Amino acid sequence: MNASYSSQALGGTLTSENKDLNINEVLQRRGLSGLCGNGAIDPGEECDNYNSYGGDGCDSNCHIETGWHCPSIHSCEPVYGDGFIVSNEQCDDGNIYPGDGCDMYSNIEPGWRCSGSPSSCTNAPCQNGVVDPGEECDDGNNFSGDGCDTLCRSEVGPWDCFKGSQYNPTVCVPHGCGDGSRGGAETCDDGNTEDDDGCNHFCQVETGWRCFFEGTRDFCMSDCGDGTTLGCEECDDGNSISGDGCSSSCDIETGFHCTTPQPLGTSYCDSNCGDSMKAAHEACDDGNTIPGDGCNETCQVESGWICDVEHTMSRCYQCGAGYVLNFAEERCDPICGDGWRVAGEQCDDGNLVGLDGCDALCKVETWVCSGGSPSSPDACSICPPGTTADASREYCI
Repeated sequence: MNASYSSQALGGTLTSENKDLNINEVLQRRGLSGLCGNGAIDPGEECDNYNSYGGDGCDSNCHIETGWHCPSIHSCEPVYGDGFIVSNEQCDDGNIYPGDGCDMYSNIEPGWRCSGSPSSCTNAPCQNGVVDPGEECDDGNNFSGDGCDTLCRSEVGPWDCFKGSQYNPTVCVPHGCGDGSRGGAETCDDGNTEDDDGCNHFCQVETGWRCFFEGTRDFCMSDCGDGTTLGCEECDDGNSISGDGCSSSCDIETGFHCTTPQPLGTSYCDSNCGDSMKAAHEACDDGNTIPGDGCNETCQVESGWICDVEHTMSRCYQCGAGYVLNFAEERCDPICGDGWRVAGEQCDDGNLVGLDGCDALCKVETWVCSGGSPSSPDACSICPPGTTADASREYCI
């Protein structure tokens, strides 16, 4: 409460005669007036409604606030049509004419939206899926008999309507949602009103689910392969192909692990390196992630090693230069024709061409020569397989 007089103006500190009196009583005993909030119009005051608070038409200095008029000294009301929104006015477009979105009592008319001060109103027709001021509901269609009629009024009957928001239309479902029997606008009824099981508490099928009636109620199952991990799915990588970590039935496959961003994300699956199951991008998997044994910590074949990729668990071998691994016999065999003569080879001239002294099996070929003299060259030929040269190396025997 704001007094127009201080204790000094009243003659100093209150005495024992007046210490139990309030300030109004003190003022009255001394013949003083002018206290805003005392309910009387004193000099300089335009109103006085028994308080010194603003926002009710009469401010803390007992002056009439903008957008208000006070028909009596104790009561103030909004001025409709002055362009200022105060108190309980929903709008104020600067006039009191109806039909432009804001009526004569500053209420938003059905089918309109208003904003700003002074208000600017635009037509917002019923059935646009947005519950605008003046509408009881708006389900975004022009059908009656579904809980919200064509004039956006709630219909009388066994309906439960859930009012939409600025972006979501009204959803009306008949009484009995959750009883296991579809009715009215219900697209499913699984016998409960819980969410995240395929049929939500509005009895509408949830995104990523399919529901079908069987027996006494709806049963819902998630759509495997749609990229949304729901229900009993262990994973969902957006396809129905097995062998990539997430099977065609949306189960995590052996040798893989899958991560799914929450909520309801698409799964990313990768192989489990070191589990003895060669999968996905693994070139080998020897049951560990220790490097230096042919299959490294990322399940890639190490330089200088060969790993058996025909078996689930990789076996890795290291053969020296000039040798190749014989998986079947688990041994290193010479590589004929590579130019490296190693144990088991009689020769290796870097090719697999015969009749040049070293045959395609890296065996030294047997030649015989005859007819040569100081004046004529020898004629040479290779001995047929299974024969050899005689002591003179002139004939094959």
